[in-house]
Amino acid sequence: MRVHPSCFFYPLFFLSILATWSARASGWKGEPQLEMTYEEHEFLAACREGNVPAVEYYLGQDGFDPNANFKSGASGNMMFGLFLAAENGHDKVVRIFAQTEGIDLNQTKDGVTPLFMACQEGHDKVVKILAQTDGIHLNQAWNGVTPLFMASQQGHDKVVKILAQTEGIDLNQTWNGATSLYQASKNGHDKVVKILAQTDGIDLNQTKDGATPLFIASQEGHDKVVQILAQTEGIDLNQAWNGVTPLYRTSYDGHVKVVEILAQTAGIDLNQTCDGVTALFIASEEGHEQVVKILLEAGADPAIEWRYSFVFSKKPRTQARIMRPLFRRMNPEKYDIQTRIINDLKTAENNWGRKHILPLNYHNQTHYDSVSERIPLLNEMQRLYISAPSKL
Repeated sequence: MRVHPSCFFYPLFFLSILATWSARASGWKGEPQLEMTYEEHEFLAACREGNVPAVEYYLGQDGFDPNANFKSGASGNMMFGLFLAAENGHDKVVRIFAQTEGIDLNQTKDGVTPLFMACQEGHDKVVKILAQTDGIHLNQAWNGVTPLFMASQQGHDKVVKILAQTEGIDLNQTWNGATSLYQASKNGHDKVVKILAQTDGIDLNQTKDGATPLFIASQEGHDKVVQILAQTEGIDLNQAWNGVTPLYRTSYDGHVKVVEILAQTAGIDLNQTCDGVTALFIASEEGHEQVVKILLEAGADPAIEWRYSFVFSKKPRTQARIMRPLFRRMNPEKYDIQTRIINDLKTAENNWGRKHILPLNYHNQTHYDSVSERIPLLNEMQRLYISAPSKL
């Protein structure tokens, strides 16, 4: 005897409808109703939507596991409620979880904690609740990236402030050698940098492959970040990467505002060299006219030469002349820029020479004594000069 397939299909279809209806009938029937954007367990939907009464309903059921995983209707992957609530910024739901007995605050989805996800998305209210709850692992990392690092990288200053003020946070933990301060400096997040730089325990000069936060900010031209770091007590303005200082690097790149900030900051070494080359020399070579002017006005020495062989050396003015096109018609703009640089350097050299000649005022004993402290030979000159009349 042959049985028609429909004899099995219809009973199974009606059974599935009955099962779905039964589940609905035993689930959340209150207000507000669940939107159920995806086909998934109502508890997941409640956490995703931030439906507080529905979440409380399920958590209040006997034997309900607050850490249970259900299949997500959005991704098809297994998911737990706290993660969805944190990801979507539902702080009221997260607070309920944080106060629920037996909740695992550090449970992960593919290695990511709810705290990490909230930090990534910038949900400061959620972060504050989780960070202040006993048992939270503030520094638990995903592939080496901490919640603080992620918030700093994304520029979420409110989140960073919360974490930085929380006891137990590791401000200097690194990912691939980069600290949170380094990453924020690299990305130009000045508000984050200000918070971190002013937090006790931060290492301002910790490096990634030898580069400090100040160096990377200078290289990228983030003048607001450089301003903050340069004015922070404990910063090393002249710390170099492979001999290259922040001032040298930003002079090479032509970041005028950054050069101006660094050149005017007390403690900067305007004449520090990289393989014998000063910031002024490299700016002259690259044709950064405004940078050259700023460095000269700040007191950079135009006479320091780059000795490129045992015998030969060059001044910045010489290099600027070499970089100028032979004829103006070849590149009028570059020719004019290099010409102005050459003239500025020549004027500076002349002024530098006059500025550093020590005036010999033999009628001013105070000046005499102060100068002779630096140059002992002047004492001998003085004695010779004074004793001469007695021999007449």
